[in-house]
Amino acid sequence: MELPFTNLEVAFILLAFVVFSLFTLASIYSDPDENHPGKY
Repeated sequence: MELPFTNLEVAFILLAFVVFSLFTLASIYSDPDENHPGKY
């Protein structure tokens, strides 16, 4: 049985998934700007 993707495509898909997950977690766990009253 042959894989539907080449190794390069699988690596690109995994890399995109990891980057998207990191941005999602960063947006969830980062402090909102409204918690810093001295900043604009």
